[in-house]
Amino acid sequence: MIKPAWSVPAVALAALLLSSPLSADDGPSARLLAASRLQEAGDHQAAIDLLEQIREIEPDNKQVLYGLAISLYAVGNYREAAHVGATLLAEATDNASRSAEIYVIVGSAYGRLGAWEESEKTLNEGMTRWPDDQSLPVQHAITLEGLGRMDEAVAELESCLRRAPYDPVLWRALGDALSVTGAPGRAFAAYVRALTLGSDDAHAKEVAASLWSVLFRGAAGASTSDAGEKAEAKGLALVAALRRDTKWAEQSDARFFAYALDTSLQLVSALHGSKTQSEFWGPFILDYFDEVRAAGLMETLAYEVRRSSGDPDVERWLNQHTDKVEKFRNWSERWSVHWSEVEGRDHSGS
Repeated sequence: MIKPAWSVPAVALAALLLSSPLSADDGPSARLLAASRLQEAGDHQAAIDLLEQIREIEPDNKQVLYGLAISLYAVGNYREAAHVGATLLAEATDNASRSAEIYVIVGSAYGRLGAWEESEKTLNEGMTRWPDDQSLPVQHAITLEGLGRMDEAVAELESCLRRAPYDPVLWRALGDALSVTGAPGRAFAAYVRALTLGSDDAHAKEVAASLWSVLFRGAAGASTSDAGEKAEAKGLALVAALRRDTKWAEQSDARFFAYALDTSLQLVSALHGSKTQSEFWGPFILDYFDEVRAAGLMETLAYEVRRSSGDPDVERWLNQHTDKVEKFRNWSERWSVHWSEVEGRDHSGS
């Protein structure tokens, strides 16, 4: 069984979930409110101790079970979180108790335990009950990777990004999944897009490392039969090989990366961009890079996405070109998917 390569985005999503502590709408007790405050403060072990005391008196209190599932997951007790959450799902008869969040907690906890079949079953049930929720299909994609169904995981993430194309966590997850399936060019593009959207320094450093790795090492399982993957792998390998060429041997990593990024993204655009009538890769990501290039901002983008690398040459360039950085950021923040083109393609069925 494959261990998902993109567990960090899963943690990020869980953190968003766990930022909402339990609540009780029908006259919560003082101790239940105290447990909620402990969760808000991040003291989940103390919240668990208090909730267990309440549970002894009120074993059927759904809010107590919900709060326990949240805090048990937060402290890494995934087995008990899955058990408590599954108990709640089995016993609850109302949608409030069977919220989308509890399905995510239980499904994710099963995944952490390697019980991928149980995870998929739980998440499928959740998606049936909450078809418009955004977090369920993301966790479902992670579960599909755990089951070894990589192509389905990629398709699920692409579907999520059609609905939320400016989410850096989703782009990183897609990059991780594609690097496993053997599509290094598209993985590279997804990582770059994540870095143009993200603001978390710790995660940005990890994504920047993945970006560098996929450029020089390719993807884990490039297909020998998929023409697109073969072309991506060959193209990126040729770009990476230029690092040893006499033209670049004396140049800094920062300068070479600026060249490699533009060259690699042009390759991916030629293979999967709008001119190929791609319903996802063209309008949702590669059009962005093509328009960055047309605006004369590609070099700035290259240095900006390497900001978190710790490379002094990158930091020096950014400090010397603050006007270009500000121009790029302003431009990038205003860019949006051309929805009219997307709707036209979907309508025509192309």
